[in-house]
Amino acid sequence: MKKDPIVEKIHKIIEKYAAKFQRWVRAGVRRLIWGEKRMRWSFAAIIFLFGVITIDLESLKWSVLGISLFSIPLLLQLTNYKELHILALWGGFFFIFQSLLSPFLKNIDFNDFKTLQPNMHHIVDVKAGIP
Repeated sequence: MKKDPIVEKIHKIIEKYAAKFQRWVRAGVRRLIWGEKRMRWSFAAIIFLFGVITIDLESLKWSVLGISLFSIPLLLQLTNYKELHILALWGGFFFIFQSLLSPFLKNIDFNDFKTLQPNMHHIVDVKAGIP
């Protein structure tokens, strides 16, 4: 059975442009992944720098704890799990949100909250059974 020359030309053109399209798509995906990775690392570095800038220099213990917490998103970018990268960035943004919100919460009087009085003077005898 003879192959039609027009069909063969069409197949050659399709193969030629399919290969070009495939290379173009691969390059675009690589560029997209590299851009996304760079963006994640940039956000993690910004979160870490925010933590370093806002540490309390008067207390060494709180400074170490603060830097440790703000470095978590940056360190978790070293893992191979994309979900963990994104969750780490969310956590870092919540650290920043909490840091920015905490000066406004210092003026709240927590004595306004109603709690139960301590009741530690009763002894329950469980040897006799439950009443």
